[in-house]
Amino acid sequence: MMVMLAASFLYSLGNLFVVLVQDRYSVAQIILFRNLAALLFLTPIFFKNPKYFRTNHIKLHIIRNVWAYINVALFYLTLRHLGLVDATILNSTYAFFIPFISFIWLKESMPAHIWWSIGFGFLGITLILQPNWNLSPLGSLIALCSSITAAFSFASVRSLNLKNEPPLRSYFYFYVIGFVFVFPFSI
Repeated sequence: MMVMLAASFLYSLGNLFVVLVQDRYSVAQIILFRNLAALLFLTPIFFKNPKYFRTNHIKLHIIRNVWAYINVALFYLTLRHLGLVDATILNSTYAFFIPFISFIWLKESMPAHIWWSIGFGFLGITLILQPNWNLSPLGSLIALCSSITAAFSFASVRSLNLKNEPPLRSYFYFYVIGFVFVFPFSI
């Protein structure tokens, strides 16, 4: 429980950092620096466990990374149009899209009670977000696209889990592929 709270706190700090530097750096540069910091921190762990480098599912790792980095880029763009709270709440709607994507892509069942939960969830978000609907339409659209790409990214992670890819390997490919993917855009 404490690890989850610490991770959430650090994630929030990271988003705050993005808000503070977004006027000086491009979205690609922010993502590049984030990946570089993660790689510097995690590289010793990766080299202690070289078996985590080998995978038979590189294509799926690439698909996951494309979705994840489009999500991150869209979320950081959202922060330029909406406040941090509104952007975070709208991006959190990814949880409502995951069942649809899992149903279609992973052929997982979707019980009827999930439909009710999704409906109440959307209702709750509309009540939380300024009831006068004073949000930037462009920011809201970018946030919604960010949310959908996040759902695809999480479904990709689920697919990797179903193929028994260890989490450490997923992290390795997430940051390495992400670094390579974002580097040209950050120059």
